[in-house]
Amino acid sequence: MINNLQFLRGFAAISVVLFHIIDSAVTYSLDTTWLNFLAGWGALGVDLFFVISGFVMLHAQLQHRLSPSVFLQKRLIRIVPMYWGLTALVVLIYLLFPAIFRELQINESWAISSFAFMSWFWIDKHPVVYVGWTLEWEILFYVLFAISLWINTKKTQLVLIALSLVLLAFFSQRLIIIEFLFGIFAAYLYHFHRPARKVGWTLLLVGVGLFLVTLHAKYRMLAFDLSLYRTLIWGVPAFFVVLGASVIGQIKGATLTYLGNASYSIYLLQMLSIPVFYKGMLLITPKLPTDLLALGCLGFSVISGCIVYTILEKPLTKALQQKFAG
Repeated sequence: MINNLQFLRGFAAISVVLFHIIDSAVTYSLDTTWLNFLAGWGALGVDLFFVISGFVMLHAQLQHRLSPSVFLQKRLIRIVPMYWGLTALVVLIYLLFPAIFRELQINESWAISSFAFMSWFWIDKHPVVYVGWTLEWEILFYVLFAISLWINTKKTQLVLIALSLVLLAFFSQRLIIIEFLFGIFAAYLYHFHRPARKVGWTLLLVGVGLFLVTLHAKYRMLAFDLSLYRTLIWGVPAFFVVLGASVIGQIKGATLTYLGNASYSIYLLQMLSIPVFYKGMLLITPKLPTDLLALGCLGFSVISGCIVYTILEKPLTKALQQKFAG
């Protein structure tokens, strides 16, 4: 794994968590003030995730030449157990203490479709673990990528993936998934037409600059948009940032690397960490300024995710990889 991309993963996860923290404040009759300029903006972490995923899939395959079955097995081990575990936990909490959830009513079809990574397709609704909507597209991307590995010619593989994703994007009206292609293209350039380091820094700075432009309030609703417009406004800068970060030389930083490694747990656990923190703190210190409360919630969510990664995700993933490798 290119270390810089791990840094970006950590940033992407924390950005999405912050987006949901600010957005969720309204649910608790709270309103942030000086953090409002970030409202909606953190959702661009999803676009970064999609581009990084596309990059990593091609990059890893070019390095290790995995068979379709081994490739898919490795990806599913990485994604499925933690997601299923959290989904099961949320369903169990709902069954035992339904009053905890204000407007959430989990029925059988919603639960089953969530476990199957098919809620968008079966019932046109986000899964029980709401951040899992991105994982449903990730899983579908993995399946398409695995199918393409049966083809021996690299160019034909890439054409098949590209056509499949474009058709799926337009058929589903979720144009955001084209961003997987941006990542694949970035990995292709990295391996076969790698830009010079100076060009990489230029791409990175341009991408960051374009992201910062979208702090303007007129882009605030972009977070709830999955159209081509979002793909252009956030997906293209994400492409520049990922490609640029991959070629500028590896930046060292143990803490940033760790946050990148823990990004999946941080991303998933926000489903519980945000409401637990808000409800708990409002009982203890109801007069605490909302902005400080939001920042505290961010810290709590990141730390909780890191703990879950260390004591659960990391050893579980390692054990499953060893089991199926044998």
